[in-house]
Amino acid sequence: MQRKCDKFEKKRRSVHALPKHVLGRIIVSDKYRFLMCLIPKVSSTSWRRIFLQLSGKFTDKRLQKLTNRAVFYRMYKHYKTLQHYNKNEIDFRLKNYTKVVFVRNPFERILSAYRSKFVNSNQFHKTYGTQIISKFRPNATKREKKRGNSVTFLEFLKYITLTKNHNFHWATFWNVCSPCTINYDYIGMFDNLKTESADFLQHIGAKGVKFPRRALFYKKEKTTTKVTKKYYSHIPPKYLAAIRRIYKKDFTLFAFPNSAINNLTSKFT
Repeated sequence: MQRKCDKFEKKRRSVHALPKHVLGRIIVSDKYRFLMCLIPKVSSTSWRRIFLQLSGKFTDKRLQKLTNRAVFYRMYKHYKTLQHYNKNEIDFRLKNYTKVVFVRNPFERILSAYRSKFVNSNQFHKTYGTQIISKFRPNATKREKKRGNSVTFLEFLKYITLTKNHNFHWATFWNVCSPCTINYDYIGMFDNLKTESADFLQHIGAKGVKFPRRALFYKKEKTTTKVTKKYYSHIPPKYLAAIRRIYKKDFTLFAFPNSAINNLTSKFT
């Protein structure tokens, strides 16, 4: 990893010079002595459920009934992020705790963000949907611009590739977790989540804790490789190439497993 980092940073930044939003993504478990950078759309909510289970205050059965929103707020009541510690405390934890991050093929993660925020919910319709439709749909009606609830996947990709407004849900791993400054000890892959999460939980001594099943209320179809290929097969090559360029550091730093989407997009480098 550090050799690959040399391609982008000859001189490493100090962790204390990192933006607050990076330190604010790194959850600290003093009990199990590990730090985890949570990346949206890489099972971050499931990891929050695990954090709550590790706190000893929530059973697996109770966690299954909690909504994602409830999990989010409850976790931050029981855990601090790295930004809440002073310099000496940060240095101690970086030196002595296991540092972990789980990553996902950017093409799959981008689609997961689109489906989660624009298709399966109305969460981003007003904040982003109205902007996207107004900017990238030439013949949009006033109703479409006002509601922002009909963003197509191509319009979303245009927004990502032609603007600089990157929300955490689709921002690069480089910007979210600073992998060349935070020298992560354990880098897990979303494709092997079940196995690698089990290995990590065993490593930290979390006996009896398993990666959670999907919450009982969650019925939406997962963003699988098959679904991803279906969406991207209709995208013009220039936007696939643009995604490759924007996420170049992520593709370089992390050896994502070969998949149908890689085969579809690898020629657009």
